[in-house]
Amino acid sequence: MSLAAKTVAFTLVFLTVNLEERNLALDGTASQVDTLSSYEASLAIDDAYGRFSHTRSKGLSAWWLLTLKNRALIREIKIYNRMECCQHRIDGATVWIGDNLIGGNYEGAVAVGTVQYEKGKTTYIFSEIDKAGSSVEIQGGPITETVPDKNLHMLEVQVYGCLNTASQGQKGWK
Repeated sequence: MSLAAKTVAFTLVFLTVNLEERNLALDGTASQVDTLSSYEASLAIDDAYGRFSHTRSKGLSAWWLLTLKNRALIREIKIYNRMECCQHRIDGATVWIGDNLIGGNYEGAVAVGTVQYEKGKTTYIFSEIDKAGSSVEIQGGPITETVPDKNLHMLEVQVYGCLNTASQGQKGWK
């Protein structure tokens, strides 16, 4: 009795996906509900840490919006607080991610975090978000008796993630 040798071939395929994670805010467009003096929304995404955005509106009616060029997988958001004055105003600000958000309307958006103010803290980081969207909106925190002057102002906002570069007809980020 003879045993025939069998040869089995396996093909292993390794797929390497290199997603470039970067600060998407630098290529986005910023807007806000209104502007105090000349402190425009775009100052929070200019990568210059000496200027800041500032709304005239206060509390929950204050908002700042970043519209991305394309839908993206958002992994992390960093909010740099203004330190020379009024740091407490950032307390209670809520960060939202959604698609085609319109300032002040959070329908279909997901709240990914709320700032818990800490005296002397310069940066508030929301990490491991892993949500897809084309917009990031920051809504001012509620007005309280102890903090009635809650304008929304930020030194810088950074949004780290990967753009959806799928061509038409392909599925993109979910």
